[in-house]
Amino acid sequence: MIRWLLRLLGLGRPPASREGGTAAAARQPAAKLGPPPVEELTAEEFRTARRRVVAYVARSRVPLRQVVAARQKWLVDLSKVYEAIKDSPTQLVLERAGAVGENHEPVFRDALLLTQSIEPPPEVEGVHAALVGWITALHAACLALIDARKLKDRAMLGRLREQLGQARKHSATLVAERAELFTAYRLNVRPAVQRPKRDAETASSPPARDDATRPTARPIARRAPARPRRARREPSQSRRTRTRAVG
Repeated sequence: MIRWLLRLLGLGRPPASREGGTAAAARQPAAKLGPPPVEELTAEEFRTARRRVVAYVARSRVPLRQVVAARQKWLVDLSKVYEAIKDSPTQLVLERAGAVGENHEPVFRDALLLTQSIEPPPEVEGVHAALVGWITALHAACLALIDARKLKDRAMLGRLREQLGQARKHSATLVAERAELFTAYRLNVRPAVQRPKRDAETASSPPARDDATRPTARPIARRAPARPRRARREPSQSRRTRTRAVG
């Protein structure tokens, strides 16, 4: 009775509500654990994390380049299929679509398996997830083309458009995540596993010549001593007198 009066006046909280609040607090997801911000790392921790990031970027570069090259060729062939939709029979369009998907599907499948075999460090989990999602969407789009020919169902081309939309979203996320990663860890636009500084200096400087290949210096020829100039002779007295008489 007292508890009911307190609730009526707004001075009490029902036990169920307290339990519900406790349960709601318990149901809240825990904070996601991840690498600390770059600003909080010490110099040694930053160098160690940067080495992990550079190693991952070097490994993921292989499937990334493979997918970029295959995607360009695939889009060229896919544009021909879209052109054929305008004035070609449905059966012919599905045959061409299935052929395009069958030709390019192995490349995306191999790149996806290679990407999934890479164990990403904590610093690049966002980049790796976007990369896997992008390749998965492209591979699924090729499978949609193959299924359209196999099932002879033009509606499967709608699934192709959905997968292309997913691929664009993952591509935008991948570009943003990579840009942020490169800025945070001070990577170049095209990062690579850097060689030791000594090797880089050796590669940039001209090779040293051995004594055998070094050109021999020409001996400096000695000049002959200059001859002393002859003293200018003064005109004789008779010549001066002759000159005055003539004048």
